[in-house]
Amino acid sequence: MTKKPTPNKPRLQYSWTTVDIFENKCPYVCWLARVKKQKSNRPNPWRDRGSGAHEVIAAYNQHLVTKCLGQDLGALPEIAAKILHKRQDLPMMHHAAIREMCETTAVEQGEFDYLHVTGIEKFFSLKIGRFCFRGIRDVEFSVGKVGLIRDYKSSYRVRPQSEVDEDPQLRIYAWTMLQMNPALEAVMPELFFMPLGVVKRPSSAPWTREDLADVKGDLMATMEVIETKVAAVESGELKPHEAFEPREGAFCSMCDFADECPRLCELIESKDPRLDTLILSEEDAIRIAGDVLLLDRRRKDRMDALKEWSASHGSVVVGEKEFSHRKRARRTFDARTIARAVKALDRDPFDVLRIDSGALDEFTAAYGTPEFIQSVSASTENRHHSDYKPQNYKGETT
Repeated sequence: MTKKPTPNKPRLQYSWTTVDIFENKCPYVCWLARVKKQKSNRPNPWRDRGSGAHEVIAAYNQHLVTKCLGQDLGALPEIAAKILHKRQDLPMMHHAAIREMCETTAVEQGEFDYLHVTGIEKFFSLKIGRFCFRGIRDVEFSVGKVGLIRDYKSSYRVRPQSEVDEDPQLRIYAWTMLQMNPALEAVMPELFFMPLGVVKRPSSAPWTREDLADVKGDLMATMEVIETKVAAVESGELKPHEAFEPREGAFCSMCDFADECPRLCELIESKDPRLDTLILSEEDAIRIAGDVLLLDRRRKDRMDALKEWSASHGSVVVGEKEFSHRKRARRTFDARTIARAVKALDRDPFDVLRIDSGALDEFTAAYGTPEFIQSVSASTENRHHSDYKPQNYKGETT
């Protein structure tokens, strides 16, 4: 009797989303997603807008490759309309934000390098021990022996350079690209923040195989930890919330399982004050924004009152803070006189004087020659960042 061959046991499937949720967001969601294997019906406009923007920009990039074009902004509205009108999960109120996000991306990414594109929304699957790691690279290019990965982000916050330098997703995706493309020697990953059109790259990139030698071990270790906890729950040794601790925070607004989270239920039952700043919906965000404006108004009123009182009665000291009127002096000087005095010491006047951006722009507009403008441009760097603060609404009021 011939024994039938035993089929290979399917590998455990993982993605960066699973690893990220477990390590950085909420381990309990990692468990729920595993056992339920489906999303709830809880609306999530933030995620839906992001997925819509990704789908539109992917279709636009594919259009550029098909037509062998570097840019075709005139085709973007039709491409966006075709996709958005098919997405029943995207109400019309989100369409304008998605269109604006994709238009900014199409403009700021400049001439699309269609000649060297090797994948758009490219799915990959890589065997790592007993695991199968999967993912999707938004866009990938290959120029000679160097690959480039572009990851679009729909977040309105531009991450500081320190976060980009330490982003494990970029390291993992760069490593998988090198593993699946033996001809490549290095990979340059980049984050493209769509709403603001800002690109950020790790300072130490491009990365070689030697630079990413520790990625495989780190990734496997994290996946093994998750499997160990799963085994402990399935054996009855630990309860799900003991092995996978629920955490409250900013991720709650994106969570499909917030309605059945034991941590949130505990906070609600105990009327925990942390609920005052926990945003689970757009209504919560509007309420908290209103609280901020009210607190700002109250703070200004109280500062004005203290200013008037201390003008007649002197300073007010509370703890380590003092509220008082103090004599202050502002230095002014003649820059030309100072420059001549520094030069008389055989020193460069620019050692003590700094360039004012506004004054430089005015001088360039009035006297700048093409050569001068080119020189200034070559020596100037724009450091992009995102700024968050309440602003006056310029649209129509309801």
